[in-house]
Amino acid sequence: MKIKVFYFLIATAMLVFMGCSDKDNPNKPPKDDDNLQSIELIIGKWKLVEVRDYLNPVNNRLPDYAIDIANAVEILPDSMYLLSFDNDSLLSGKSFSNCLFGTYTIDNNSNLCMKVGGTRICEYGDGSLYHQALNQVHKYFILKTNPLQLELFYNNEKNGLLFVKLE
Repeated sequence: MKIKVFYFLIATAMLVFMGCSDKDNPNKPPKDDDNLQSIELIIGKWKLVEVRDYLNPVNNRLPDYAIDIANAVEILPDSMYLLSFDNDSLLSGKSFSNCLFGTYTIDNNSNLCMKVGGTRICEYGDGSLYHQALNQVHKYFILKTNPLQLELFYNNEKNGLLFVKLE
């Protein structure tokens, strides 16, 4: 009888632990073993495709790709919210309407520190948020998808910026 109770408890515990996995929850930051982490993979040009809020996933959204109302000129989405990492720890990019530049340090433990500067003249849309978020990034994940995806986490991993690799 004791053996049957023991096996019953083991089976119940296994079912409970297997049923509590977050792996399929798209609104949860991925774990290290779910990703391909390599310093070399971050090198290249990335395009922001989503601004994420992990505490309230209904707030996940596309970045602003609007019209520059002041000049009545349509801004091409391919020229906005870009981020490029170079081999020599330099980065560059574009917000909604301004250029970004800076430096970064990275390691194989998913830690990333970025110091981003640039112009901030007539910034529209999510440009200011983008600039501030990049300076708060402390962790990254590269998702092995086609194309590769880069997620930058900020605000104690409560928020993220999702990018796709362009080159």
